[in-house]
Amino acid sequence: GMVSNEQIEAAHKKLEGLQEKRLRLMVVAPFDGKVRDILAGMEAHRAVKNTDLLLRVVNESHSGFTAFISEDDMSRIQINDKAVFIPDSQPLSSISLTVKTISVSNVEVLDVVELSSCYGGGIKSDCQNAESSSVIPLQSLYRVGLAPVKAELKISPTILRGQIRISGTW
Repeated sequence: GMVSNEQIEAAHKKLEGLQEKRLRLMVVAPFDGKVRDILAGMEAHRAVKNTDLLLRVVNESHSGFTAFISEDDMSRIQINDKAVFIPDSQPLSSISLTVKTISVSNVEVLDVVELSSCYGGGIKSDCQNAESSSVIPLQSLYRVGLAPVKAELKISPTILRGQIRISGTW
C-alpha cells in the first residue's frame, strides 16, 4: 500500500521523541571517575525505578583528604608528615594519614563549601555568592592533600567534615 507524507512525518516525529527519551535515560556522571558499588543483579533490559541507586562514580583525584592551613603553619608542615583525621560525626574514631601535597599559592575560592562558615564549617568566609558556590575565605589559606596510610582503606565518596591534626614541626 501507499504511505502518505503525513504518515512519514508522524513516524519521523515519533522517532525524534524516542531518541530524546533515550538521551534522558542515559546515565552520565558530570565528571570523570571510577564506577563503584554497582547495584546487585544489574543487567541489560532490566527495569529500574528513578529512585534506585544504580552505582556510584567516584572522582579518584578527589578521593582522599583535604586540609586548609594558615600561612603561619606553612613552614611547619612537610610532605610525608604524619596526620590523623577525626570525623565530626564520629569523634572517637580516627584515620591515619600522610601529607602528600602542599599548595604553593593561597586558595582564592573555597571549593569545599561544606567547610565554610556559610555552611556551618570553621573557615570564616564571604558568603555573598554562596548560592553560586563561590565562597571566598576571609583569611589566607593553603590546601594540603593527604592520603590514608592504609592504601586499601575504603573512603566514603561523600564529604565528611572533621579535624585533621598534622604532626609537623612545632
